[in-house]
Amino acid sequence: STHRAYTISEKSHAADGRANSQRILDEARSQAKRFVSLDMAAIAEQHGAVISAVILGAIAGAAGLPFSRDAYRAAIRAGGIAVERNLAAFDDGARRSSGESPDRAVPAVANDVAPSAVPTGLLSRVEVELPVSVRAVATDAIVRLLDYQDEAHAHTYLDALRRFTAIDAARPAEGARLTAAVARGLALWMSFEDTIRVADLKTRADRQRRVRASARAKPGQLVRVTEFMKPRVEEICGTMPAGLGRRLLASPLAVRCLGYLTDGREIHTSKVSGYVLLRLISGLRRWRRGTLRFQQEAARAAHWLDQVALYAQRDYALAVELAENQVLVRGYGDTYERGLRNFERLCEAAEGLAGRPDAASEMARRRGLALAS
Repeated sequence: STHRAYTISEKSHAADGRANSQRILDEARSQAKRFVSLDMAAIAEQHGAVISAVILGAIAGAAGLPFSRDAYRAAIRAGGIAVERNLAAFDDGARRSSGESPDRAVPAVANDVAPSAVPTGLLSRVEVELPVSVRAVATDAIVRLLDYQDEAHAHTYLDALRRFTAIDAARPAEGARLTAAVARGLALWMSFEDTIRVADLKTRADRQRRVRASARAKPGQLVRVTEFMKPRVEEICGTMPAGLGRRLLASPLAVRCLGYLTDGREIHTSKVSGYVLLRLISGLRRWRRGTLRFQQEAARAAHWLDQVALYAQRDYALAVELAENQVLVRGYGDTYERGLRNFERLCEAAEGLAGRPDAASEMARRRGLALAS
């Protein structure tokens, strides 16, 4: 089956840790007497059946074993579980793997969230202020920032890109590589994952629909949803007003007391109490700019932008790699802390690399090592 179920190591990778699916398919094709591939998960979803019924149908349709299709069907009937749905999935898999036309096409998988409408003023700025090669990235970034915070946040993003478009305007041969790299990294930095964002995503209606669909819940059936939360002291204080958060972090007694809240928590969002708790946390979004975490991340991002702009005057290629280093700063909790440490080490190494002919390639090499570790 050509669908992918990503492993924990793939999903927890610091960058794009997905294995190369095409290499697996190519190897299978080269080794097989007859190679049959189709998206069996999509077919199972279409029929409301289990994927094993489709796999069994594909085996039957490939005719590699000396059994008739009726023998397989008899086995499904003998199982007595969702017989009609599983038989329909079996027949569809058999037809597709044998080259016969299916009853109907498998519907395309829709995006989880429909693109947000971008205000005209922001679109106008993108068209006027940014190079053509950067506009698609910037538009996607604006959609993300509108969803994360508000229109003013998106305007702040475009304001920050101005000095890099000016640098690239003086270097037309570079193709605006620096602005593109900064545009990607800054969008991610300005939409960092804090407790407010996590609570928001976990209580959205589209997520509830996905959970119900995954559980194959029928209308009227109740689905119990348990969220496993383990906030750190830094994340608890980061959600507080900046002044209060700093004072608590500076107090050993306060840190020790808050530590009792960092044990694993199970929050049942299918209950009123659990859902309301997370909705209250997500509602802090309107005050996010005043939180300690927001101010910390804004300061880090500003320092990163200053360093990239400074090195752009000395070594343009190295500046591009410094901008690309932002990919290390992602996620939350321990994942975020490890990435931030690696990011800061690479930024500190830039001074020692500056002036070397291989400065940019060496920075890229070190980033690759950090991503792989």
